[in-house]
Amino acid sequence: MLAANAGWAVGDAGTILRWNGAAWTQVPAPTSKQLNAIAMLSDSDGWAVGAEGTILHWDGQVWASVASPDNHSLFALDMVSASAGWAVGAQSTALQWDGSAWQMLLPPAAEDLRGVDMLSAADGWTVGRHLTVAHWDATRWTQVVNPANLDLVGVRMISATDGWAVGNWVGANQFFHWNGSGWTEAPTPSSWIITALDMVSATNGWAVGENGALLRYIPPPAPVSFLPFVPAVSATSVPVGPASWPDDVGRGKQALGPRVPAVTQAAGLPRWRTEA
Repeated sequence: MLAANAGWAVGDAGTILRWNGAAWTQVPAPTSKQLNAIAMLSDSDGWAVGAEGTILHWDGQVWASVASPDNHSLFALDMVSASAGWAVGAQSTALQWDGSAWQMLLPPAAEDLRGVDMLSAADGWTVGRHLTVAHWDATRWTQVVNPANLDLVGVRMISATDGWAVGNWVGANQFFHWNGSGWTEAPTPSSWIITALDMVSATNGWAVGENGALLRYIPPPAPVSFLPFVPAVSATSVPVGPASWPDDVGRGKQALGPRVPAVTQAAGLPRWRTEA
């Protein structure tokens, strides 16, 4: 979605739909091939990709076919600017748009690539089947260790140190979180297959899947600091030494006995919950 009154969707048999804020209307397409992904830069610049290497471009007036260097199906697409874009697909297909043409890239793995998300022209991620996770560094894709034996179907990056991927295998799903140095598993509340996710921000995300599965991201609780219980010191006790307590305990008055440091409860794990 470009705005509340401007959005696009694609699907089977070359279907392209446009949202104007009140209704969805079908827009003519120059293909009858299945379209799998769409990425809009503005009202007058957008791309769609699909089966058998199909690539389409929107110029504000019409959708037109654009030459593809490969005929494998394309499953995912992300555009950073009018001169920088990436598309990935079947049998390790990886393409890059340089402003004038789509070029083949050396693939990160010999597997289907199912998702791609770019933070910039020099920083992005792609995921796919059989443990495939790869990072783009402005010149090439480099494979990164996947923490679980799952097929990954989607990835969304919030920043260079915060991102999510989702995968599934034989009826099981798993979310993975990127913290800037590695991917770790996060608890998954649903047994239904998850097929896509999107992150609005670091604290707001959604995932959808089979049988109407709908999940929402809940940020982990923040660390909590508190003072432990300390028995009162009687007047006849031998003082260990003076200590000044925080303002919320004793209002800064001198107290007998050693000062006890605050205890910090660590932040909880990131969580996804099922939405009704």
